[in-house]
Amino acid sequence: MNDFEKTKDFIFSFSNESEFQRDLATRLIEYQDFRNGYSQEFTNFVENNNVHSYLEFSDLLRYDYVRITHAQRVETYIKNLSNKFINTLGGAWGEALAKDLGKVCRAHGESMDFVKKLQTKSNYYGPQTANLQFVAVMLRIGDILHFSHDRAPRSLFVEKMIVSKESLKHWGVKFQGINYSLNETDENGRKKIKYMAYCDEPSLYYFIQDYLDWVDVEISNYFDFFNGIKYFSRMSEDADKYHLNISEHVDRSQIRYNESKFTPVNNLKFTLNQTKILELLMGVGLYKDKFLCLRELYQNALDASRCMISIMNEQKIEIRGNIEFGIKEVIENNTKRKYIYCKDNGIGMTKKIIENYFLNIGNSFYKSREFQKLNSTWISNFQPTSQFGIGILSCFMIGDKIEVTTRPLKEIDNEKSISFSIDGPHEHFYFKNPDELDLEEIGPHGTLIKVYLNSEIDINDSKSEEDLQLLIKGSNKDSYKKNYPDLMKVWDTNIFKYIYSFIGIPDKSVDVQVRFNTNENVVLEPWNTLLKYNDRESEKIKLIYSNFSYMSDGYNPIDDYLTVKDDIKIDLLNVSSRDIEYSFLLSLPLPNLNILDWRILNFEECLYRESAILVDGIHISNKGINLEFDHKRDLMRNGIINFVGSDRPNISVDRNNITSLSTSLTEQFEELAKLVAEKIFQSVKLHLNKYGNLLSEKQKLLIWDYVFKKFESLTEVLIEAAVEISIDLPLLDLSPYLEEHLNVPKFVDTKEISFKNIDLRYLNKTEKLIAIGKMLGAKEIIVSSDNVSVTSESLNLIKYEREIIDDSMLPAVVKADEWIGELEEYDLISELWPIVPERLFNRLQGFRVKDIVEGRSKTTDTSSNSLAGLASTDPVLVHPEIGLFSKREDTYWRKSNWVGRFENRKSEFWLFEINDHGRLIREKNEDLFLFTFISPRELSEEELLSLEDFKNDVSYYSGVKNGWSILILGKTGEMVIKPGISTKEELVKLIKPSFWRRNDNIIYKFIDGTLVNDLL
Repeated sequence: MNDFEKTKDFIFSFSNESEFQRDLATRLIEYQDFRNGYSQEFTNFVENNNVHSYLEFSDLLRYDYVRITHAQRVETYIKNLSNKFINTLGGAWGEALAKDLGKVCRAHGESMDFVKKLQTKSNYYGPQTANLQFVAVMLRIGDILHFSHDRAPRSLFVEKMIVSKESLKHWGVKFQGINYSLNETDENGRKKIKYMAYCDEPSLYYFIQDYLDWVDVEISNYFDFFNGIKYFSRMSEDADKYHLNISEHVDRSQIRYNESKFTPVNNLKFTLNQTKILELLMGVGLYKDKFLCLRELYQNALDASRCMISIMNEQKIEIRGNIEFGIKEVIENNTKRKYIYCKDNGIGMTKKIIENYFLNIGNSFYKSREFQKLNSTWISNFQPTSQFGIGILSCFMIGDKIEVTTRPLKEIDNEKSISFSIDGPHEHFYFKNPDELDLEEIGPHGTLIKVYLNSEIDINDSKSEEDLQLLIKGSNKDSYKKNYPDLMKVWDTNIFKYIYSFIGIPDKSVDVQVRFNTNENVVLEPWNTLLKYNDRESEKIKLIYSNFSYMSDGYNPIDDYLTVKDDIKIDLLNVSSRDIEYSFLLSLPLPNLNILDWRILNFEECLYRESAILVDGIHISNKGINLEFDHKRDLMRNGIINFVGSDRPNISVDRNNITSLSTSLTEQFEELAKLVAEKIFQSVKLHLNKYGNLLSEKQKLLIWDYVFKKFESLTEVLIEAAVEISIDLPLLDLSPYLEEHLNVPKFVDTKEISFKNIDLRYLNKTEKLIAIGKMLGAKEIIVSSDNVSVTSESLNLIKYEREIIDDSMLPAVVKADEWIGELEEYDLISELWPIVPERLFNRLQGFRVKDIVEGRSKTTDTSSNSLAGLASTDPVLVHPEIGLFSKREDTYWRKSNWVGRFENRKSEFWLFEINDHGRLIREKNEDLFLFTFISPRELSEEELLSLEDFKNDVSYYSGVKNGWSILILGKTGEMVIKPGISTKEELVKLIKPSFWRRNDNIIYKFIDGTLVNDLL
């Protein structure tokens, strides 16, 4: 009530509060509808938690809404004057005048089509008439002409705190001193409309020019009106009274600019060659594969079907989408013509959608404000896959004509069915009468698109006698293709093969099918559907995998897998984040499985591909995803990633490649990794609950071997999940060093742990992370000759980095509080790395050295000549005369015997992590020696045999057997190497005199600060 009381004395106020409230409600609904057209922008702000941008954009929308709708609002307010006009003029004439005046005022914000509908002879009182069109044209000219600095003062600008970019440009131009004059005449004696301004900025100069183009348009509108009156109406005798003696164009001669800042060039800008652009958008130069046009048809059909489902679901109607591809023939001009068709039961198209979007290349209906308004009212709020609005052109890569028949969903529009044809990208478009058979095919709503094929296009719809699943699988393998060349010749040009090659996972609510020449419809299954075959087809399965082998040892599991496949339980598991769905296969042993190799479990057989990147189920390359040593690597390698939410990868125009991922999507990969780990352990836990009593210990260990090898880059996440779920994850490698058997959760919960004679180098990666994780935040660590005692209540897992090639090169150090026993003189012992004495821990510094847990653990460098690289040295690759060497695996084969393979010399160890990259020498003339022990390791039988060949090389033979004492001589990188356990003093005395002569100005110390000279 109070709000109306404040406005009722306003001259344009409503006559009562009810009308006032109804108007406010109408405007609120209209504004919400307007705002819904920007729902995607608001969604992005919310998802990125960008409150400031959300509020700022909301303000700008309100300004825009007020600006865009002010003409309609003015009409309403003027109509409210009707009572006052009635009191003055009497009767209905007052109301008529108010309505006409409202229309005239509204006309200044509408198109000229609105103006032309106004009356040219309107009577109110007496014989005189009013030409409403003329009044409206004059109002439009008067409104646009008055664009000058005196129209709105600077004080108003400050008061209103304008932030709209469009409004700021208007105000900026006014601050440039723009004004106009009507005092001069041109050479024909007509009044000139002359504008003056002086511009400091190019943007304002061009804004003024664009504005004056608008003025020219309104002047042209006036002359169109006048000429219509003079030459084409019954009012020609009265034309002179509507004549304005004005120039046809604005005089811009005094729109000047600051020549010291810029020189404008009018009418020069980028132009597009339409023919060339169309040829580019429909050419193989963009799409690479001409049959990718089928993917574009599918995307449009998918969006239409999902849109239809959303509308029907709003009405509580359950319905499935349906998309069908096929090939048919028709007689055209006495010639057989083959065409590919794509049929859907989607929303169909209205004439407006066809003209504004289908034919308007680059404009996708599903990216329009119109669609956003519609989508914002649905509970489902689906995200369309259509992106650029150029896909239909690609059909001309294979065809020369496109015919479309469409029937709109009645909830969208009550239009009748529409049919039209496009006889080529540069040819004419025309509507035609829909074919009754086509309408019958479509049903109550949907679209049928026919692409008439060029004569050279080779495509078929033949249904092979070969099992379709085997054909799909075998067509990806050279061994199969070579054995069935005739079958492959037909299959390689089959429409099913083309369609299935890009639809990785059909939408859950839409059936996608291909019709063969047998009239059989085959529904597409997801790529990672489990492959089904009977024993009679086993030989073909063997053929398909005859060329498969593991690079490490050449093992091909196919024969073993076929023997035991019935003893393996394979499940398709699914997890999802906000915008990504992920599906993967998990294999677990059943009690009768007798081949205990993790690679047997890893031999999961799916229909087409077990790993892929999809957007809305449509295949796309992973080239744009940065494959660092992170969770994305194994997620992509072992499952199907499907981007389905509002936040999607940026993709290339041909939709073949991802160009970038948002920060949000990258973070969701981290979330997915945790969800995958949880899903795996939940599945394993259920499996153990069901079969645990029947499974042997070795079968249980096989499960973990398989899980941690399949998802290696998720190791840390898997460990965390195992602890959280408290699953019985055994410690196979660590058990021999522990006083009692512990699984992972019990190990983490145990506060005091002793490791007896532990060698951390050769633990499997998982157990090494767990053991070191227990130490990273330990309260106390004591190292003695044969024991490492750890007191710890936490587990801190360190993340491996991409550049770490060797698992032994763990990028961290852990401080031991006590370092005692037979080897206490050594600063670094390879079998105990990353545990180091306090004296070395305190010396570590550099840009990669950062605290993990302050005072207990730090990160380190990971380069091959870092301390981690030194600790990873294999004792069989050390020689006292020629130095230290590293392994370099062959690309296709891994060596199992490195004895005597002195091929890849390690870089010099110049101890940059403890001499501050040489600053200690430069500033203090000091340097440090590092005393290291490279521990011996257990050798394989093959290695022991090879070592016997070096028995005459006594030092090397002894060093491999007993380990190596190495003294690194500071920044020089020189070394003294001696087999077995030694003392610092023994190695110092082996330093060549020439070293001291070359470095006589340097003071050398050990890590503990004692002088080296004291041992000479």
